[in-house]
Amino acid sequence: MRDLVVQFILLVNRLVPATSVHTALAEAKRTVRAYQQWEYEEIKRIYEDFEPYWDLEGKTVLDVGCGLGGKLLFYAEGGAREVVGIDLRLFGAASAGRLASGR
Repeated sequence: MRDLVVQFILLVNRLVPATSVHTALAEAKRTVRAYQQWEYEEIKRIYEDFEPYWDLEGKTVLDVGCGLGGKLLFYAEGGAREVVGIDLRLFGAASAGRLASGR
């Protein structure tokens, strides 16, 4: 059964090719720093669409599913008073912590 599922997924992947966002994400996942940079750039892109509604200045920001912390850095640079990131994966949380502390 597992082989059938794998074959189905591979077929769907051939029928629906990856977009440029998927390709960029796959490339970014090669290193921690590259992925953090991708997260930062992605939230920056999204923020541009919602900027009139998002005022980060002096706010506390909670990012549930913070990944490796790239978005947290953006929020802090955007004027947030406090930034809290939560991620279920220990590696993600630890990487975000190292990024925040400059290590």
